[in-house]
Amino acid sequence: MPHWIVLSDTTAPLAPSTPSHLQTASGRQALAWIENPQLRIGGLLLSPDIWDEDFCHVLTRCRTLRPGTPVHLLIDEDETDPKHPALDAGIRMQLGLSEPVSADHIDRFLETAPKGADTTTPFRAGILQEGPFVGVPISDFEDCRDLLFDLHLKMPGGKFIRLLNAREEHPWEQLRRYRDRGLTHVHVSREALERNLLGIRFFRDAIASRGNTSSGAWSEIQAAHSMTELSRLMSQLSRISDLDSEFWGQSRELLVSFRAALAVDGPIPRGEQARRWIRRSMSFEHSLSTFTVAALMGRPLQFMREDLFLQLGMAALYHDVALLDLDADISDEGAVARLTGRARNVYLEHPLRSANHLATTLNADPVVLQAVLFHHWRRDGSGPEFRGLPMIDAVPRMAEIIGLAEECANFMGRHPALDPRRLTTEFIPRVEQKFSVEVLDGLRASLIHVQA
Repeated sequence: MPHWIVLSDTTAPLAPSTPSHLQTASGRQALAWIENPQLRIGGLLLSPDIWDEDFCHVLTRCRTLRPGTPVHLLIDEDETDPKHPALDAGIRMQLGLSEPVSADHIDRFLETAPKGADTTTPFRAGILQEGPFVGVPISDFEDCRDLLFDLHLKMPGGKFIRLLNAREEHPWEQLRRYRDRGLTHVHVSREALERNLLGIRFFRDAIASRGNTSSGAWSEIQAAHSMTELSRLMSQLSRISDLDSEFWGQSRELLVSFRAALAVDGPIPRGEQARRWIRRSMSFEHSLSTFTVAALMGRPLQFMREDLFLQLGMAALYHDVALLDLDADISDEGAVARLTGRARNVYLEHPLRSANHLATTLNADPVVLQAVLFHHWRRDGSGPEFRGLPMIDAVPRMAEIIGLAEECANFMGRHPALDPRRLTTEFIPRVEQKFSVEVLDGLRASLIHVQA
């Protein structure tokens, strides 16, 4: 029996009585399943706001490799926004989506999903390239409720004839008979498939251009898109010299899009949204996790004006850029303490070298430079004695925001199973002497909103 893939980080574990399924919060894992040519998949239940992989890319790969596999967007049970991609009929048609599924009713949906009776074919046949047609394994349609494309038969002489029309409901009732006669593939027009893939690409290109008047659902998708693109961009940094003016400008454009998403009040209370975004950001490398926490803190601390948000965001993204030259693992405090020789020197000099690079190469704003330079400063003097920094009694608030965000991200990294709502009781008390009351209150306010 084919597996259904459930890709969501907000759904409870499925009930034991549900059919066979594969559930993950990772878009990368879902892609690995989709790209496994032998794995039989009944359908894909897809959250449109996953962070570790662009959901349009997941949808494109699924449609390219498995044109017969139905895809449903997962939505919250109380979702009523008509602009939500899952509820907008035009968008659903453009993306080739089946009816949306409530995240609270996944088990019920899977229990009622059409089930093929084939238990004799454990593996999936391959895709066939037939000139203007793509041959799709007939078994891919076992759980299909309605067809996205016209289906064709290839006759012995090489001619293709239409077998079923698009939007045909419950096609397996007819396709089973052909399967029982030995048919292994039905064919989809390559033109129709490429038209659908183009529609997905247009949708993806439009995400970043949506303004801060977008709906709550769109803001979640826009934030996910921005973070995925930032992750892709940051992964290209291998040494400090890679951070040039072009790279800097691309980062700023993505931060503008993220800020627009952050500014929208949606159906999800802001405290719950912050906790969800912090948890999602832990799938990224350190700088992006720190940026996420800093951006969420910046909202209650009045850093939402575009110029201020860009200063905060760029400082958070590149506060550790000089550590690209560090040839050592510093994933935990013990590893930092064991550094010796050149590695230790690079570590102790990284705030100054990061700030110098931003100043000399990118002409960064002085406020950004100060935040990067002093992001390890602590009010109780507990921060390491980094080299080349002046002794001062206070630092700009932005430096404290980045310092607190970095410690918060590190704490979450050491406790991956921790519910972010417990940060207020298990993390903040540990750092109360290190940071100002205002900055600590900013973190609290981002996690506990009045709507929560």
